[in-house]
Amino acid sequence: LLLNYLLQTAPDFKDELTDKNIVWLAICPDLSYDEKELSYWMSDLLHLIENFIVVEEIDKAPMQKYSILLKQYNQMGLVKHFQATMNSLRKQLEHYPYRDSEYYNLQYLLNYNENVFFERQKEHRYDESLQRTIEFFDHYYLSHKLKYCCEIVNRQSIVNSSYEPLLLKEILNYLNNTPQDLYPPIAVYQTILNCFLHLNDQSYFAKLKDVLSNNTQYFSRMEARDIYLLTANYCVKQINKGVGRFFEELFIIYKEMIELGLIFDAENQISPWSYKNIVEVSIRNKQYQFAEDFIKNYKHYLAPALMNNAYAYNLANLYFQQTRYKEAMKLLQTVSFDDLFYSTESKMLLLRIYYELNEKEPMLSLFESFRMYLRRNKQITDEKRKVYLNFIKFLVRIDKIRRGNTPELAELKKRIDETKNTANAHWLISKIDEKMSKYTNHAKRQ
Repeated sequence: LLLNYLLQTAPDFKDELTDKNIVWLAICPDLSYDEKELSYWMSDLLHLIENFIVVEEIDKAPMQKYSILLKQYNQMGLVKHFQATMNSLRKQLEHYPYRDSEYYNLQYLLNYNENVFFERQKEHRYDESLQRTIEFFDHYYLSHKLKYCCEIVNRQSIVNSSYEPLLLKEILNYLNNTPQDLYPPIAVYQTILNCFLHLNDQSYFAKLKDVLSNNTQYFSRMEARDIYLLTANYCVKQINKGVGRFFEELFIIYKEMIELGLIFDAENQISPWSYKNIVEVSIRNKQYQFAEDFIKNYKHYLAPALMNNAYAYNLANLYFQQTRYKEAMKLLQTVSFDDLFYSTESKMLLLRIYYELNEKEPMLSLFESFRMYLRRNKQITDEKRKVYLNFIKFLVRIDKIRRGNTPELAELKKRIDETKNTANAHWLISKIDEKMSKYTNHAKRQ
């Protein structure tokens, strides 16, 4: 009765409908209110719901159900049932589509239960199940260990952390001397880990590309997606080190993710950051048609609340790179400034458009209003605020320096290059180079 009543109030569970007195009156109108009794019912119902959740999850994972049955039949001594379940599990594993860590876990559980069954028979003979139990457990352990170590080194590049994975050095020494290329998760995660641990040795990345092409099919879509995202993060790390060729490598990675359907999350959506990153990398590689097709064809895979802003901003960014400035400005007018990211990035893009069009008054006006916005908005972190303010400061300076003042332009270029926390530093430097080259060409003609 309690459950049925609560289901009628879902999903909002408004206070006026879930007050304890109201609930009691709805399910026991003829009984005096007893808070202690109602608390017992609530506790019992929660226990039942938790059990229901567990059973539902087991039903979604039939392999785990087999493992539980094997354990129980073993304990009950039901040989016939044990052997029938064992045969069913073996057949299921033969058709298991992946060779991920879960596959080795299931093989371990199967052979473990088979070994326990053998021990119960009290037979003094060699049984292969014990050897297989150890081997599959090792493969399962190494797969997971390497996977988590990859996540650790990846996370350390994002946040300041001091994770210390035990035995990692010993494991890598063992794997380097005993190759495990036949086991996809070990081969993949070992290679990714070596890429991150040896950033100056790009031969590991060459191997990683081969390993990915040969093993991606052995993983579920979500795990394959995580593997490709780790690979993309490695490329970003190389780009941040100044290795320019990894822009092209990153574009290839994103392109493969699109072709394999790995850009979608568990809800079959694309995150606005993945959407933006793919567009940015495509633009950087001058793959303008690819970028435009992606922006338009994958717009509807964005979350509805973010769709219009992400679409308008990214298409405006593409048009800006193609010098289609008026079209870019028109798109930016449709961006809602309620979202902090799109508000700031749209202003940044608009400043660059005004500079390219030599529209001094609107640019100066936006300089001032944007400075005020950055200083007053408490949602912007100090680090991000500094990045934007540095951009404004340098762009104002570039605009003021006369075309013929090459020494001052060269000095400013050096300052931008040395200032690491500046937005769009690459574009700022290109504008200085333009100003310097125009003057040089003009002087040559004279």
